[in-house]
Amino acid sequence: SVMLRAVAEPDMTDVNTPVASALDGTWVVEDILGGGIIDSSRVTLDFREQRVAGRASCNSYQGSWSLEDGQLSIVDVAVTMMACPEALMNQERRFLDALASTDGMRFDDTGALFLTSGGDDLLRARRER
Repeated sequence: SVMLRAVAEPDMTDVNTPVASALDGTWVVEDILGGGIIDSSRVTLDFREQRVAGRASCNSYQGSWSLEDGQLSIVDVAVTMMACPEALMNQERRFLDALASTDGMRFDDTGALFLTSGGDDLLRARRER
């Protein structure tokens, strides 16, 4: 048998709509903490409404994001538990630590997205084409 229940729609009142629209979509990470990423690895950020998900190098992840008074936070991140080579697992840990530290964001004049902490760049990503 199937049981259905009503759920509330996400509360978008605290989200800056133009910024949320600019974030919407899939972004491919090019740099983590100034160290680049491993060739042929894939790290992504997929922003939809107040959810973020993607590939963290080896595992998939998902969480929630909010933007209030210019402060971006990414919380409640859950990650699958697959094992990969040590280098990929280390890259994944750096990525997930950077997500947890994120408190801001900016775009540069080329359209790259930067997630920041205390004004320092943590991640650089470009919109997937």
